[in-house]
Amino acid sequence: MHPITKRLTVFALPIALALGGCALNPAHPWTDYGLTLAKTSSPAQTATLPFILRVDAINAPDWLESRNFYYRLDYADSQKIFAYSEARWLTAPPTMLHTLLTERLVRSGLFKAVIAPGNTAEANYDLRLSLQAFEQDFKTLKSSTAIVRLRASLIDEANGSVTAQKQFAIRVPAGQDAQSGAAALNYAANELTNELEDWIADTLDHAKR
Repeated sequence: MHPITKRLTVFALPIALALGGCALNPAHPWTDYGLTLAKTSSPAQTATLPFILRVDAINAPDWLESRNFYYRLDYADSQKIFAYSEARWLTAPPTMLHTLLTERLVRSGLFKAVIAPGNTAEANYDLRLSLQAFEQDFKTLKSSTAIVRLRASLIDEANGSVTAQKQFAIRVPAGQDAQSGAAALNYAANELTNELEDWIADTLDHAKR
């Protein structure tokens, strides 16, 4: 069990209600937020990397494998994590990020093919991802930061060796409620996919030489 999991029973519902941006509706007490792939002005490139890339399901601690929308009150106790009472994600963050990243890599046109974990095709490289943070952290009652932190590893399927590994951390300013936090996390997730795409392309371009 991840060490932070034990703290998840401490939900600050009164605080979450104060921070939430929408009224409680008995018929639909939640506002669901998702991730949307940002449009890019750059057209898809002709495949320059003769590799099939498999994007594994994103690994994450138990507390992130839910639809809860988490935040921290850094000005009070940064070690405690809370969940909004009126906001949640459409699906668990690892699932949303996997969909976003896979779509981005497919659209890039950089690779011979990009496949999902269940695809039985033989891949050249395996992208393994570990999500460590996907949350909104408050420095004050009115000021927060969206944080996405992830570790990526590229595995050579020919011999199982690690070709490259990198830690990513994206921080985006947000406001005082879940709506602003969701928008900032969406922006952060897209920035993460940008950085991951560049890193994978640079790493595999070097590998083909």
